[in-house]
Amino acid sequence: MRTLNPNTLPHDHHELIAMIAPRAFLALGNPGFEWLGDESGYKSCMAALEVWKAMGVEDRFGFDFTGGHNHCAAASAQNNSVTALSISF
Repeated sequence: MRTLNPNTLPHDHHELIAMIAPRAFLALGNPGFEWLGDESGYKSCMAALEVWKAMGVEDRFGFDFTGGHNHCAAASAQNNSVTALSISF
């Protein structure tokens, strides 16, 4: 379905993220830039996490929304999240 109105898209982000389960997933965000939509990204991750929990593999899911850094750059505070998930595989 093609649409120019984002309010009528047939899927929400939490559904798209959930399709990745049971594989590993890590989302990084920066709430310092409102136009990145990290509030909805955070809520989408919270909803999608329930799929990993239902499969018993919630250790394969991670998200870290840390502000205070440049756009299109990971914060050094997010390194622990990346390392923790990546050394598991």
